[in-house]
Order: sequence, then C-alpha cells, then structure tokens
Amino acid sequence: MAIGLSGQMHGSVFLDKAGKVIRPAILWNDQRTAKECEEIESRAGGRAKLIQMVANPALTGFTAPKVLWLRNNEPKNFAKTVKVLLPKDEIRRRLTGEFATEVSDASGTLLLDVVHRRWSQPLLDKFTSKDPFIPFPTPGASTAPTGSPTATPTGKPVPSDLAAKIRVDGTNYTVTSGDKVPGGSAAAFRVMGVTSGDVTFAVLDGKLENGDKSFSVNLGEQVTVTLDSGVSYEIRVLSIGARSGGGGSGGGKGHSISVLSINTQNGTATATFEVDGKTFADKRVGDVFSTSWGEIEVLAIDAAAQTVTIRHGDQTLKLYAGQVIIK
Repeated sequence: MAIGLSGQMHGSVFLDKAGKVIRPAILWNDQRTAKECEEIESRAGGRAKLIQMVANPALTGFTAPKVLWLRNNEPKNFAKTVKVLLPKDEIRRRLTGEFATEVSDASGTLLLDVVHRRWSQPLLDKFTSKDPFIPFPTPGASTAPTGSPTATPTGKPVPSDLAAKIRVDGTNYTVTSGDKVPGGSAAAFRVMGVTSGDVTFAVLDGKLENGDKSFSVNLGEQVTVTLDSGVSYEIRVLSIGARSGGGGSGGGKGHSISVLSINTQNGTATATFEVDGKTFADKRVGDVFSTSWGEIEVLAIDAAAQTVTIRHGDQTLKLYAGQVIIK
C-alpha cells in the first residue's frame, strides 16, 4: 500500500526548531506580498535579471515573498522560524517525519535555479545575514531537521569520491570525509560523510544543545548550530563535486577550480576564485594569475548573471558562482 501526495504550490508553513507550526499557513491565493515582490526584483537587479536566475518573475502567490512578508510584518514569528515547507510537504512530514520537497513545487518558491535544479545561490546572495530566506529542504532529497540528523551507523567517516565546499563562520573550506573544521586547533567538527545532496558532521567534543552528536547540512543550505557549551557556528554548504583533495585529508587526482563570489566594487565587477584550496581574491577582467593548475586569464565577468569566463591554455570556460569543476 502506498500514499501519494499532491497539493497547492507556493504556500508557506512556518516551523520552529521543535517542528511546531508557528502561525496559520499563508496560501498561494494570498495577495498581501506586492511590496515584497518589488523588493525581490529590485535586489535581483530587475525583473529580467530575476527571470534569468529563477525562470520566473516575482508574483504575489509565490513562497519567497511570503517569507519576506513574515520578516517585515511578524518579526517575532520570523525569529522563531527555522524551516519553511509547502503545504503538501508539511503533510508528508507529519506522515513520515521527513523534511522534503521536489523540483516542480520548488520551482514555485521563486528560489529555485530551474535550469540546474538547485536553489539559486546568486539570488540568495542578494540578501544579507539580517534578512535571509529560511532554509528550505533540498529539492528531490529527504532531509533531516536542522540540528537533528542521524549519525552514521559506525560513528566513523564514510569514504566518498565527493568533496564539498563549505563556509564556517565566513571562512571557506574544501572538505572530504574525515576532515575537521574550522581549521587548526579550533576544530569543532569532523566531516563524517559527503553525498550529492548534503554533508554530515560530528561534534568532536561535547554535543549539540539538543543532545545530538551529529547533524547534516543540505547543499545550498545555511544553518546555525549551537554546542552544549553555548558556542554557535554558522555553516553553509556551497557546492559538492568530485573529490580532488580536501581541507586536510588530501587524495584524488586533478585540479579543483571554483568561483567563490562575484561582486561589484566601485562599478567594477570582480571575482574571487579558489584553485586547489588556494584563494585568489578580487580578480578583474584582463587579470592573469598563476595557480597550481597553470595560468588563468579572466575574460569576462557578468555580476548580474553571476558568471565568469576564463581562459586556461586553449580552453575557454564559463563558470557560475559556487560552481566547482575538476580538471
């Protein structure tokens, strides 16, 4: 026997850290978010740029404007919110205990990069730490509630051919199973496993404030984890790709090249790269810099589309912000 679910797109169910519903859901036909739609289009650089990012204009029925409406009008409820689910996904959670969605519904949140079937990092980066979008479950994958994952059965790192680029309290790391973060003596977590959809961490000393010893962070998600000592860390999984040596464990073949960020400084677009774990900051069009992969020339930077075109030898490559390639 099986149960299938279908339902309205776009609606928002706001959940607290205990998984309890904070307020009545705001459904697809609620039109209160005109102001928030204008904010999203403005931050994206206009309607056309937003459509490039998520294949949709900002409409009042979509989910993302409702999250911003909660921030603007019910700040106490917004402060309590740690997850947002679409209505049918909340029914699924109640039946199975899993946080999950899929790409067709995710496309109606106004946050999905429809072409690449992942959350749109270029759009999310338009919002500061003071007004973030609450993490949604990863499209097409089941997820554990933030701070309440399941540890690996053996309690040992699970070998993987994948590496993840993560950010811990503002510092970027490329990690594989077994690596520790943050770096050096400040390490608080060990990477227990990297899959195509998430990274699992174990607490090295002590436990989380809820008593758990491990947690998972989904690709594209940012979470705040707090230890029983009261120390908190912000952890974000930026990208996951083929392994070519982690932050501490090494291994693998080839070179890892990624674009960490694309920004505009005084009207000039700049890009920050990472090649084999080394950062090359604030490169402009025309810059040539030497890396372990060889010389890279920056041919073009499109800050609105969040892309960089580079030349390496006789190759010309276009990279998206957050993308990792292995050469």
